Amino acid sequence: MKFVYTPDGAEKAYEWDWAPFEMPSPDAIEIEKLTGMRFRVWADEVVQGSMLATQAFLYLMLRKETPGLQWDQVRFSFSECKIVLTDEEVVGRLKDLERLARANDLSEQEGRMLGALRASVATDVQLRINEALDAEEAEAAAADEALDPSSTPSEPESAPGDEKPAKSSRKKS
Repeated sequence: MKFVYTPDGAEKAYEWDWAPFEMPSPDAIEIEKLTGMRFRVWADEVVQGSMLATQAFLYLMLRKETPGLQWDQVRFSFSECKIVLTDEEVVGRLKDLERLARANDLSEQEGRMLGALRASVATDVQLRINEALDAEEAEAAAADEALDPSSTPSEPESAPGDEKPAKSSRKKS
């Protein structure tokens, strides 16, 4: 995952790896002090679009490139920031969340994440995920049915030409 910041009018975008749980502890502690949020909450809030949480990340990253940068000098609009997932990351997360949704086992936060991911992906990707899940469920159901001793095998269909001749209703003389 990448965090991409593209300031309006800038010639280049800033891009950083978005791996908050790999962040060194001094940075994580500074994030907590700046935002008043526990670190895990902060990471979720960035993904959910919190401006305060996002400003803390931008401040920390930009200050590394611009020593002496002050908190109040970081100004941005929400549209200038985004977290970019690879296609594989999107499909994997959607598939996991769709499984939880089908099992009615989504937390409120997971429900919000699922909604955000659904909105951000192309329709054909969502269709492919649902098709894969349907196929998995069909395979599982078939496997369960094959293991169920109470299920009765159906009669095999006859091949063309295997039909028995109809009995004639005419009497022989």
